[in-house]
Amino acid sequence: MKPLFLASAALLLFPVALATAQDFPSQPIHIIVSAGPGGSPDIFSRTLAHYLTERIGQPVLVENRQGGAGNPASEYVATSKPDGHTLLAVSSSLAFNDALFPGLPFNRDSFVPIIAAIGSQQVLAVHPDQPFETIDDLVAAAKASPGTISVASPSWGTTGQLGVLLLQDEADIELNPVVYRNATAAFPDVVAGHADAIFVTLSAALPFIRDGALRPLAVTTPERAPSLPDTPTFREQGYPGLVWEDWQGWAAPAGTPQAVIDKLNAEINAVIADPGANAQLVEQGFVPLGGTVAEAVALVDASDALWRPIIVRHNIKPE
Repeated sequence: MKPLFLASAALLLFPVALATAQDFPSQPIHIIVSAGPGGSPDIFSRTLAHYLTERIGQPVLVENRQGGAGNPASEYVATSKPDGHTLLAVSSSLAFNDALFPGLPFNRDSFVPIIAAIGSQQVLAVHPDQPFETIDDLVAAAKASPGTISVASPSWGTTGQLGVLLLQDEADIELNPVVYRNATAAFPDVVAGHADAIFVTLSAALPFIRDGALRPLAVTTPERAPSLPDTPTFREQGYPGLVWEDWQGWAAPAGTPQAVIDKLNAEINAVIADPGANAQLVEQGFVPLGGTVAEAVALVDASDALWRPIIVRHNIKPE
């Protein structure tokens, strides 16, 4: 009788899961973004939210919850009702945040990745008054005066912040890393010349680059960025160790029904495939990705393998 009972229970649960997906969403969806307006998580999330709202018949609202290196925003979502109506904008740091901030009441297992929506190249850019035209120029200056070239990055645990450390390792130089609360806080100092350079997501830097307020030296992707075709990669300039591809996407609290996760994944993939949304993301400096939930999980694992050793090697203790 026991196998028959289990089979009967499974059959009873199947219509419930199906109904959950069909009824979802039953209210507005809130996307919690730990960055401020103008940061890359905010930019791509607002683009997706606009098009997703048109598809699902409920408002998709972006909420900025800044501060605390993104941890308050993450904890808020981790402890939210797992019904798919409160989501978190996530990036590579989802994988290794616990290495930076041990003892937090949440970790990567507190979330279910829904999708890796976009690839987000990192760019190293300098104030236009700086004499550096290439990475070799910057490296030579750093070797001549160790610790004097200030390089800004947005928040602890971003790949911009970790990229500064990786550049020091690869080029055997000493820089003066300056970690800001977020990209929005970092840009004014760099544009005003209070910091010499910035390592940041390209989409956030692109308006400043196009206005001539920043000059890009290199991007971290294997190939040149379509939005910056004249800017060489680190690899082209002889730094193959500074090649990686970031990603950003959305995640739900652990315990969210799989049917809801799958429906969100399908709808967001449809948005990314929309010609208008796709073109807008490219114009903003992103690489539209999309894909399955399993592919998003694999990217989380790959990010952990890349960045956790650097955090451990440098014994990073966020201030």
